[in-house]
Amino acid sequence: MTARTLAFAGLALALAALPPAVGHAADAPAAPAPAAKPEDVVATAFGALKLGEGLVAQQVILFPLIVETPPPVLELVPALGGAVATVEETAANADKVKVTNVAAKPALLLAGTVLEGGTRDRVVREDVLLPAGAAAEVPTLPGSMSTDRRKEAKPFKFADFLAPPYLRDSALFRASSVSITSKFISHFLEFRNEGDKRRSLAAIGGSDTLAEYCLPCQRSMAQWPDKREAGFVVGGIAVVRGRVQALDAFATNTLLVGWFSPLLKSLSFPAAAIELRAKKAGVPLPGGDDPKAVLDAATAAAKALMAGLGKATLVRRDVPAGAVGDLFTVTLPDGERGTALVKDGALLHLSLYPRDAFEYGLYAQPLVPLEGEDVSGTDDDTLDPFAQRAKIGARLTEQERRLLERLRGGNR
Repeated sequence: MTARTLAFAGLALALAALPPAVGHAADAPAAPAPAAKPEDVVATAFGALKLGEGLVAQQVILFPLIVETPPPVLELVPALGGAVATVEETAANADKVKVTNVAAKPALLLAGTVLEGGTRDRVVREDVLLPAGAAAEVPTLPGSMSTDRRKEAKPFKFADFLAPPYLRDSALFRASSVSITSKFISHFLEFRNEGDKRRSLAAIGGSDTLAEYCLPCQRSMAQWPDKREAGFVVGGIAVVRGRVQALDAFATNTLLVGWFSPLLKSLSFPAAAIELRAKKAGVPLPGGDDPKAVLDAATAAAKALMAGLGKATLVRRDVPAGAVGDLFTVTLPDGERGTALVKDGALLHLSLYPRDAFEYGLYAQPLVPLEGEDVSGTDDDTLDPFAQRAKIGARLTEQERRLLERLRGGNR
């Protein structure tokens, strides 16, 4: 062995005996970025939403909400039927039902979901996200009048429509009044199918008369979630009879498509009922005279609602044990309110319900006498509807006032 070979061998042995080298900070793998705060996720999602051109069908105008970049791919399914979720009544609390996710993926249950069954139909109060296999006791409102209570419980099934925005808003923010749904149902009993004696939202949603009026609108809007306007449609702003009724936006177009039909039906059947009753009363519908003026006014209202998103305030809400995600009450500067559900860096669902003075006045009192527990005894039952409108700071046009007075005066 040569002297040079011995020298190299000695150097190798010396290096092997040294302790492991300490790497420089630049050589270390980058630490994962901290997860965004749910409040920041909401703010970012609000900023990404763009307003599309309004689509008109009958009394409903829909403005698509668009994101310019592809939405995330989520392993999530809508809780729209028994193949995804099962529902049971709880003995401990009549205001809750036990919902179990039987799907292989997380399931999203929306506020306003109408559950027909048990000893009394129910309306889900707020959004709930359930992991696969998880169960939660979900807050509900009655979905029927107290006289529609069953002696024997029957299996629950999911209705093919959500409760209208008026009821969804009431379920979230007027929980002290147990008569909310009963008063609302009383305005629609005349439209039940012949022989249907149920005094429930399920009976109203199954009305052939209302469906006949709703169908043209639903057909006209059938392709709306598939529109491509320089981006991806993930939601919309709905304007009914010239007034903004609701904003619904989802994390993905897939979720929107899953919930689209129940959402659209929730908007169209109250509009159809008011149209039918207005014809009987001989009073023209507000916002029916000049289509262009109605669209222009609706566009301005939709833009104003979008502008308020940048100034929204968030207050955290509790979620049921077993459910996941971060749920917030969202309030805009002009008083629009709703909820936002966040999970894993995505805004899964945003719902907003502008205060509608016309519907608030119309449904504040029942058209038929209420019985027993349907009457809550709160201010909602005793205040004159015009005083109630003053409370929420809303004004009606003279035409709306005339229609409201006629509809509440028994001209049905």
